[in-house]
Amino acid sequence: MKEVSYAFAWPPTAGKWMFRLRNDGTQAHELLLLKLAPGASVQDLLRLYEPGIPGNPAGRTIGGLTGLSPGREAFLPLHVEPGRYGILCFLADPRRRTPHFMAGMWMDIDVPSASAPATP
Repeated sequence: MKEVSYAFAWPPTAGKWMFRLRNDGTQAHELLLLKLAPGASVQDLLRLYEPGIPGNPAGRTIGGLTGLSPGREAFLPLHVEPGRYGILCFLADPRRRTPHFMAGMWMDIDVPSASAPATP
């Protein structure tokens, strides 16, 4: 995690993982992992929070970690199935008082099945 962005050391694949999360930003951050419905995006899921929108079938939360202070690390065990996921941070910027996802701290990711061995 960096200031309002996420980066992976390598793209995640399906399986049981122990994710090492590191906050290289200057504010506390979180990682909320969402399993998205086919064809949905994080932006579709965020519409749930718009006034007057009834339930939202775009996805569901499957895990995460909140309140990781700058310079700290944490580990998050997850079983990830192939499919479409989203990650985002709901924590607020203390100066702007808006959630980090509004500044771009979200991403959609496609998780393929476990990778086949590389061919020469």
